[in-house]
Amino acid sequence: METESNIWTVTTENTFSPINKYTITLNKEDRVMGKLDFNGDKLKFEGDVEESAKIFFDFLLNAFNERIKEIEKEEYDRGYDDGNYDGSLE
Repeated sequence: METESNIWTVTTENTFSPINKYTITLNKEDRVMGKLDFNGDKLKFEGDVEESAKIFFDFLLNAFNERIKEIEKEEYDRGYDDGNYDGSLE
């Protein structure tokens, strides 16, 4: 299984082992900036640490913000009216 976006690739190698093989590749403008390798007894990283961290946390921030928008829409669609909030936690 391989999942791609413009900033990262997750590759899974199915084997006869009960543990799947995972690698996350962090990309910027079609260049590999870093690679997290979960295969083996230790997590291994290769690449530019600072640039990879920026890419990863930008991805998490965008995913979090998109989820917040989805939750707001779901609540609005259910009839939630924040103007009627009375401060109770019911």
